[in-house]
Amino acid sequence: MKRFRLKSIASGANAGLWVSLGFTSSLKRQDVLHVVSGDQATVAGARSQRRLYVERFDQLFSCNGGCELVRVRPKSIEVHLTPKAAHLLSFETGVLLFERENRLARYADAIDTFRAIARVNRRVEIQNTGPSRSHATDVGGGVRRGAPSNKRMQLTRSAKANGRRGPRS
Repeated sequence: MKRFRLKSIASGANAGLWVSLGFTSSLKRQDVLHVVSGDQATVAGARSQRRLYVERFDQLFSCNGGCELVRVRPKSIEVHLTPKAAHLLSFETGVLLFERENRLARYADAIDTFRAIARVNRRVEIQNTGPSRSHATDVGGGVRRGAPSNKRMQLTRSAKANGRRGPRS
């Protein structure tokens, strides 16, 4: 197992669900590992068994299906790569442990994104992270952080008044 200090983290939901882990390595001072998943279940309600796409700081260092497992904990993220992915991404080992620094900005948002990935893919495990800190709502195929806008609430109220379930898509 290779340990890294997590220096930065980012996540989002455009072109799939993704989390980027920033760290320092022997290759680059500002290295990054991107973990990417599709945002749809393959069959209605079924979670995918597909391995996740991983990419380092450049597509030359990437592997489709290279991530076997991601374990998310309150203070660390453990990534298990296939032997092929570890080689292609130039890691010495296939098990990487990213330990977060105290008060790392956006760590809670990344946990929420990993939760969204876990809902559609069995390769992500969330362990003892507690309840979600931000309210993620699905808007136009992507995850948006924060409470629903007033406009959305108004549409929902008017839809209920007109006998519909919610805002029109």
